Amino acid sequence: MSDRRWSGWGASARGPEHVRTGIPNQDAWMIRRFRDGIAVAVSDGLGSCGHADVGARAACVAVGEAAGIHFQHAPADLTRMPVLVQHLWRLLLAGHDPADCSATCLFVAARDGAGTVLAQLGDGLIAACQDDGTVDLLMPDKSESFANIVPPQSNRDRPHRRVTYT
Repeated sequence: MSDRRWSGWGASARGPEHVRTGIPNQDAWMIRRFRDGIAVAVSDGLGSCGHADVGARAACVAVGEAAGIHFQHAPADLTRMPVLVQHLWRLLLAGHDPADCSATCLFVAARDGAGTVLAQLGDGLIAACQDDGTVDLLMPDKSESFANIVPPQSNRDRPHRRVTYT
């Protein structure tokens, strides 16, 4: 983006049960930079689905493609992006039954002068790290659920300064 340098990273590991049974990692993430924007997606394939890994990868690719289309053709209205992501996801499944490729999807797309869209289907969070060390956790309000966030041991003495619920 114009005067900001965006960077990102992601990590995922196959769980012990997946390793034991030979099931592939069913998580995916993507960061795509544009001349005047960025898109980030995180997807977790539902383990009960036979091709959840395909669904998770397709979700991330769909977000990147939808952001590119919106940034080029509809720069002022990112609110329609989730519908485009859904349609592109179905196209990218390459003949698989969508019910067999179920996955969560959390994404954010931001463009200079056109705002930001954050969308979520299922669980997950995106952390936005600022130059001053502040970390914004973009996630739904789970105060009424059993979910929690436990920082790694090395970060327990340095709590996050802001949590932004969506």
